Amino acid sequence: MDALATGLALLPMTIVTAAMALSAGRLVPRFGEWSVVAAGLTSGAVGATLVALNGSHAHLALLLLCTVPIGVTAHAMPAMTGLAMASGPRLRQGLSAGVFNASRQAGGALGVAVLGTLLTSGPGASVSLRRPFLLTAGAYGLAVALATLPSHERTT
Repeated sequence: MDALATGLALLPMTIVTAAMALSAGRLVPRFGEWSVVAAGLTSGAVGATLVALNGSHAHLALLLLCTVPIGVTAHAMPAMTGLAMASGPRLRQGLSAGVFNASRQAGGALGVAVLGTLLTSGPGASVSLRRPFLLTAGAYGLAVALATLPSHERTT
């Protein structure tokens, strides 16, 4: 697949990502930040699992459908930013948001490096989506577990 075909193949997930980011503001007041975060991360886990199970040898149309739930994950980002900003004192909300975004960017870069290595490190250097997307699904699952833990109020 050439670069243009790859870009076009990612277009459905990109469109869903943009739509979810725009609609997230209406979801938080209705369902709460933690519920929106958990739903978004769960969607990512489902999408990554679908790609892992179907991706390497699937027809392109099926692979595109499998990536759509990953795009739905985007509706969790504004809620996560809001939670990060609210986690500290009011005077430090900008710092909290900055640390969150820097961590998100660094994590994304590290994730691309690790998953890219796994993607091409199969037997005979064949490309397999199974290992990187199972790892991604596991990371999403861990994030869902952490996001749904009971919270404790700060005492300070």
